[in-house]
Amino acid sequence: MKDFLVIGNITNDLIPTPHLGGGVSYSGFAIKKLGGTVSMITVANSEHKYIRTLLEMGINVETVPPENESYRDKVTTMVLNYNSIGQRTINVEEIQGKVYIKPSSIELGSSILVAPIINEFDYAFVEALKSRGKLFITMQGFFRYVKDGKIINHRPDDEKGFLKMVSLANLVIFSEEDMIFNEKVDHEYIKEIKRVSNISILTRGEKGIIIFQQGKLPIEISAFRLNTSEIKDFTGAGDCCAASFIWYFSKYKDLKTAGVFACLYSALKIAGLGGGETGLETIPSIEQVRTFIHDNKNRYDIFLQKNGVNLNI
Repeated sequence: MKDFLVIGNITNDLIPTPHLGGGVSYSGFAIKKLGGTVSMITVANSEHKYIRTLLEMGINVETVPPENESYRDKVTTMVLNYNSIGQRTINVEEIQGKVYIKPSSIELGSSILVAPIINEFDYAFVEALKSRGKLFITMQGFFRYVKDGKIINHRPDDEKGFLKMVSLANLVIFSEEDMIFNEKVDHEYIKEIKRVSNISILTRGEKGIIIFQQGKLPIEISAFRLNTSEIKDFTGAGDCCAASFIWYFSKYKDLKTAGVFACLYSALKIAGLGGGETGLETIPSIEQVRTFIHDNKNRYDIFLQKNGVNLNI
């Protein structure tokens, strides 16, 4: 299995205390904790403390200089607040610039995960990445815009360009929450994404996920249920779901079992199985997943039976 390359901007998440975040960080570290080899491309000063943190985690980082020199020492800075079921509001204090490198500099045959935080990619750049390997996209950042310091979601300004990019990806992942435009889920746009994509994964929180593939029936996967007392940190759960799906699918080539594993893994991240209370420290290793399964065999078996599969873990 080829190495993974994750591309996107890291963030400085301010709650409960400032810490490294962003979809690119959560997904990259999740793949690393599952045993993958991970490289990252992000816009930042190479001496920033969060870049040093990523390097210490074993992620190879290539930093792209910011377009604006005044942003040399900054990263996208956010305040995330959650309700009891994981729905969130996001305030933004700083936004880093566009991500761009020469696609030809990326090793042929790479598994590339594009993970935008707030519209830091031009569609043409993402399309060009397809020539370098398998292209996976977590799409939430393409729907995000900032108004009066707050994240709002709406359809991409260039819908035609966006859908063309989606059609070129091997697999795209998005959530029902991503598709809430004007306070309601845009089911018509979900249909458009399903229509043009090769494989699309719709994540639905505690309702599980649905996998759509051209010419085939949808695959519905039930979530792994947590007790209220087990819930520690929702942040990054969607990114870990996407990353674990891509890791498992790349390894075993089966969509349904990849979906089941992703539901399990993201739940265990929310439960803080990695050992921390918040942030990247809550992401579990593959060894911690195996230990959890051993210690919770009956619960795990019921989950597998409900979904009608067995997993290779």
